[in-house]
Amino acid sequence: MKDEIKSDVLRRYGWTNFQLYEFIVPEEKMPDLSSKRIIRPFKPGEEHYVAEAHKRIYRDRFGWGDNFSRYAKKVVFMLGILIMLSFSGCGTQKYRVNFDGYGFESRKTEYAEGERVTVYYNFIATDTDYYFYIDDDVQMRESYDDKHGYAFTFKMPGHDVTLHEESRNSMVYVPPHDYTDADITGISIMQSDIVDFCYTYDWSGYNALYQRYRFYTEDGEYWFEHETRKTEDDYGWASEADITASGTVSLSIYEWDEFLYYLTGGTADEPKESDETGDSGPWMYLYYRAEDTTVRKEFHFDYAERQTEFEEFCQALAQEHPDN
Repeated sequence: MKDEIKSDVLRRYGWTNFQLYEFIVPEEKMPDLSSKRIIRPFKPGEEHYVAEAHKRIYRDRFGWGDNFSRYAKKVVFMLGILIMLSFSGCGTQKYRVNFDGYGFESRKTEYAEGERVTVYYNFIATDTDYYFYIDDDVQMRESYDDKHGYAFTFKMPGHDVTLHEESRNSMVYVPPHDYTDADITGISIMQSDIVDFCYTYDWSGYNALYQRYRFYTEDGEYWFEHETRKTEDDYGWASEADITASGTVSLSIYEWDEFLYYLTGGTADEPKESDETGDSGPWMYLYYRAEDTTVRKEFHFDYAERQTEFEEFCQALAQEHPDN
C-alpha cells in the first residue's frame, strides 16, 4: 500500500523526499461511532479553515512541505472564487427577454430561469387599442396603472422569450375576416362563417354550479350572453331560481376578434348523443354557416391552458357588463 501511495504522489506532484507513517490507534481510543453525527451545511468563509486543517494534517502526519502548502492555498483561492460566484448568482445560465416593438422597459434584459420578470409599457397613444402576448408556454400577468402604464410580470422560463405588441386605431372600423381561415381542425371554414358558440358547465351535487357562455352574431352585430346559477348548502341541480348573474352584452369588433383567437387551433367533431350524460362538462358546441344551412359541431380547445384563457376572458366580460 505504501509503495502505491508513493507512486501516486510522485506521479501527481513530482515529490521524492517525503516519508509515510503508519499509526495504530488503540481500540479504547477509537471514537464512538454508534451515535448519530449530524453534518451541517457548509458556510461561506469556512473553506480557509478546511484548507488550513488539511495542510496541517498532511504536514504533521506525512511530512509534506512547502510545495503542498502552496498547492493547498491555490485550491482555497479557486474554491473561494467558485463559492462567491455561486452565491452571487454569477455563472448561472441567463436567458434574454426580447421586445417586438417600441416602448418596453425592463430593469435588465437577461434573467435566470425561475426569476421574476417585470416589464413596463408606457408608449401609449390616444384612440388606440393595444394587444400584448408572449411565448405560449409562459403565463404572463397584465395590469395597468397611471404611473407605469401597462405592467407585465412572469417567471423566466429556461429559454429566451419575446414580448410582442400589436396596436390599431380604435376609431377605424375593421370589417369581419371574410377571407381569414378559422384554422379549426376537422372543418374548413372562414372566421366569418362562425355564427354561434355555446359553452356549458353543469355540476350537480353539494353546492351545485351551472355556468353558460354564448357568443353569437345577429343582424351584423356581435353578442355575448352569460348565466351563472349556484346553490349553497344544498344538493341537486341548480335551477333558474338559483341564478346569481346573467346578462347580454354587445361586443366590439375587437372583443369578437379576441373570441375567435381562442378558437384558433381547436378541433371540431361530430356531436355524440352521450356527450351531455353523466358528466358536468364543460360541453362546447360551434355553429357555422354552410351553404343554406347551419352546422353544429362539438368543439375542443387546442390545449388546457387555452381553455383556461377563454374562461378567464368570459369572466372578464361578465364582470365588465353585469346583469342587464
